[in-house]
Amino acid sequence: MFKFGTGGWRAVIGDGFNKQNIQLLAYAVKTMLEKENCQTPLVIGYDRRFLSKEAVKWFAEVFLHDSKLQLWFINHSVPTPVVMHYTKQENFDYGMMVTASHNLAIYNGFKLFTKGGKDADLAVTERVQKIAENLVAKSAPNWPEIAYTPYEDLLRMRRVKEFYPINDYLDSIERQIDMDAIKQASLKLIFDPMYGASGEALKSLLLSARCQLEVIHHEHDTLFGGHMPSPSEERLGIMRAIMQEHRFNAGIATDGDGDRLAIIDDKCRYLSANEILSLVYYYFLEYKHLHGPVVRNLATTHLLDKIAEHYGETAVEVKVGFKWVSAAMKEYHAILGGESSGGLALPSHINGKDGVFAAMLVIEMMAVSGKPISVLLDEVTEKFGKFHMLERERRFREDQVATIKAELEKLDTVETLPNYDVRVRKIRKDDGLKLTFVDDSFVLLRFSGTEPVLRVFAESDKKEKTEELIERCYDLLRLKGIEI
Repeated sequence: MFKFGTGGWRAVIGDGFNKQNIQLLAYAVKTMLEKENCQTPLVIGYDRRFLSKEAVKWFAEVFLHDSKLQLWFINHSVPTPVVMHYTKQENFDYGMMVTASHNLAIYNGFKLFTKGGKDADLAVTERVQKIAENLVAKSAPNWPEIAYTPYEDLLRMRRVKEFYPINDYLDSIERQIDMDAIKQASLKLIFDPMYGASGEALKSLLLSARCQLEVIHHEHDTLFGGHMPSPSEERLGIMRAIMQEHRFNAGIATDGDGDRLAIIDDKCRYLSANEILSLVYYYFLEYKHLHGPVVRNLATTHLLDKIAEHYGETAVEVKVGFKWVSAAMKEYHAILGGESSGGLALPSHINGKDGVFAAMLVIEMMAVSGKPISVLLDEVTEKFGKFHMLERERRFREDQVATIKAELEKLDTVETLPNYDVRVRKIRKDDGLKLTFVDDSFVLLRFSGTEPVLRVFAESDKKEKTEELIERCYDLLRLKGIEI
């Protein structure tokens, strides 16, 4: 049985991610769309993971069997934002992507998008799951037999449209980026797509902008070089070593499905997602003279709040999950939205995060400002101070999660952390437990939406203080009888 979390459905290949569950998912999505009398095609794409392309075909065999529904299959690996863009551009009711984003190579999964190319909300994914659960219960104790038409037969009957809309996506980005400014800047860049799906798209844009470009880890490797395809500082050691030996204006990295971005600046410093998001917002307000709020999630830096306040704008805080960011961007007419996990979005682009588009924004920022990233980062620090954020995680057994969540729920009157002097100013517990202190530092304790992992985020004006905040959080959990 499949289960949707914050980032869609993800499971281990050969265990949860198997042909039976994919067929069950296809049956459930098909049933939902037929009940809704859906008149638009379902567009579906896939990334470079093992079995991704095959998974689309297994899905199509059930989805189109004895049905009037339409399916458009992007028959080349693409970044997730391509599917979101096409769903929005064509005003389709639904889109899907086969991906497990930045998870380890043993995982794969599906993401579901609704009209506008938005991540499906809980109500939609619960409808899909309920249909599947009812079928499984009805067939118990046996697994349901789900009818299908072989994919080759579907092709012969012209029931599937195979296409590759990458140019629509690239053209959309080029229209929103100052390509002329980048061309005139003559930038030397290095790019690491981490064996993922964004390599061709971003390489094409950078070469069109006349950048001098070196690309590493662009081969199709379903094992992602033996590592998690997440552009963390530890994973970018090879790119940083090349940059230290040869002079580059910046290093760029995207994750497995191309919705997240990481940057190494001209001084070979790794920029966190929080720093990238803050720099882009600062660039919009200070250099492009734009006006509007920024939307961030609970786990994202409060530096954005400082920048917004300085320019008379507002920072809007939402729950974790980019669908909340997208919804708030629309509600508050924000000019930028993002999260600390490495994604940002603009209202003029897609209703979700896009690492390829974000990379082009950062490159435009260098070109238009005429300043290296390191100088822009120093500007922000000088104006708004230092913000140090850390994230730690602890893995638990599945059967422990509910108990720990219940204990966190009881902490709605906590006044401070054990052995910590600063008092709590604000408590938020609609998505984990977030404590904001009177000095504007904060901690957030929250379980992952896709695995039994408790993540602790903390931010303050000093690294040592941030580390202490995390330790005091662990002390708080120990007082509640939770082993850390």
